[in-house]
Amino acid sequence: MIVWVFAGGGQSEISGLLPYLRREFPNCDFQRVTPVSNKEGNKPNKLSAKPKTDRASQGLTGKSLLKEIEERLNHKFRLNDPMCDLILIFDDLDYPPQGINDPNEFCQQKSQEFADLLNQVWKNNPNIPPVNHLIGFAKPELESWVIADWEQTLAKDPDFRDKCKAMQHWLVSDRQLSFSNPENFGLDPAFPQSYHQKLSNAIIQASEQKEGMRYSKQLHTARFIRQLDSAIAQQKCPEFRKFFTSLSRLTSPSKS
Repeated sequence: MIVWVFAGGGQSEISGLLPYLRREFPNCDFQRVTPVSNKEGNKPNKLSAKPKTDRASQGLTGKSLLKEIEERLNHKFRLNDPMCDLILIFDDLDYPPQGINDPNEFCQQKSQEFADLLNQVWKNNPNIPPVNHLIGFAKPELESWVIADWEQTLAKDPDFRDKCKAMQHWLVSDRQLSFSNPENFGLDPAFPQSYHQKLSNAIIQASEQKEGMRYSKQLHTARFIRQLDSAIAQQKCPEFRKFFTSLSRLTSPSKS
């Protein structure tokens, strides 16, 4: 089964997310469409026929990601490229717009925007048979999965195992992070110390409270996502569980 992946964020996210997906769903061929590779030249059989731009290679989110998805799908249709079996759109859910305090409302709004875009793409390309799609989110960022599987990832990593307890204490006491429910970080105005803050920045700050390695989103998030225990993450991250379950259903052998 061929899956075209349109992911928000940048190279650090995709370098962890795609290897993780390929490990968990070995019957699927996950092909990255966005963000495009920042390496020079195009590789055979990769979805990068469209000229690369700094805008795309750095990663996109929100309205910019919507525009990029539309452009790249229309470009592929014009080239008559072999069609995929599933379109996967994946983005963060951090920073809800002003006036939206309910994370579920924010999730529904973004899902509808992506769904409306795909419907318009199919309408504009009547000769292309529509395929299934899945819209998934990291709530608020991929780092919530790392927090969920903290003991098996960061706490065991040689860069942090000597200060993981101190980092955990700081995140709980100073940033009001719940290790049993990390997806709500930054999204609840009832917690002013963390509201509208990025979880990745909080982890970086926690790593700076003691001497030693500074947390890197590009290096460490990607590494820990590749190591992620999906069963543990599903127990603590309902949005991740929803995404994982839906992808499992859509990519089961009976669907291919």
